[in-house]
Amino acid sequence: MSKYGLLNQTICNNIAEQKAEEIVYKGFCIVDDVLASDQLDSLRTKLDMVYQKQVDILGEELLDTIRDGLVARNVLCHDNTFVELLSLPPIVDVLKKALGEKYILIAQNGIINKSKQDHYQRNWHRDFAYQNYMCSEPLGINVMIALDDFTVESGATEVVPLSHKFVQIPSEEYIRKNSISACVKAGSAIIFDSILLHKAGMNTSDDILVRRGINHIYGKPMMRQTIDIPKALGGKFKEDPHLNTVLGYEFESFSSDIEWRQFKYEQFKMNSFKHRLDEKPLY
Repeated sequence: MSKYGLLNQTICNNIAEQKAEEIVYKGFCIVDDVLASDQLDSLRTKLDMVYQKQVDILGEELLDTIRDGLVARNVLCHDNTFVELLSLPPIVDVLKKALGEKYILIAQNGIINKSKQDHYQRNWHRDFAYQNYMCSEPLGINVMIALDDFTVESGATEVVPLSHKFVQIPSEEYIRKNSISACVKAGSAIIFDSILLHKAGMNTSDDILVRRGINHIYGKPMMRQTIDIPKALGGKFKEDPHLNTVLGYEFESFSSDIEWRQFKYEQFKMNSFKHRLDEKPLY
């Protein structure tokens, strides 16, 4: 491109860097075909089963009362298949560019948007609720994987581009004029800054009677998970190097100063400082 008087410019060397750049500048990007079409039917069925299980335990009236109807919570702890969504290469590549090499899963929820039925997620919101500040880098990134086609009629996720750059959200008139529907085919992902103003659209479709998506919120390791995933999983997947980090095992809080120092001692024994330590336990 022709230019003059410009001193610095971002250079993108691959697709992941291009997608991460889109998140920085406009707040979101779309990654096509992260799931094969033959995986979608199984995931739809399993998501519906997880939600029905939660309804059977708690009842629809209670879920509606707490404004959590048609949301399947913590689905990976109910079906191992959903753990596989944490290791999809195109998404992992973008997350590492956007958040850094180490990040954790804050939450994984299934959003079920039924035709002609209201949904609490149709309210405009940010996924770090009540946090009224901005950071120089993203604290969190959402990954919404579409299990059905996200169209305007089926209630595709609506976003307000650039709203992740400002503490104060814009006026209703501005939102009405500038919001857009992030339409994607089933099997694709919408990846966006968790501070980006967004909501579920209204499903008015006569063809896509249920529009399902699996929403992930990933964050810096210093952030607290919505549900204690390591405890909920009871140690499952801890031996997998990638999942050990992403699921939060690597960043669990210690119960005492002694436990923390024992952990640090084991780290030191495995690195280049090993020669400074003897084999005697600290405690």
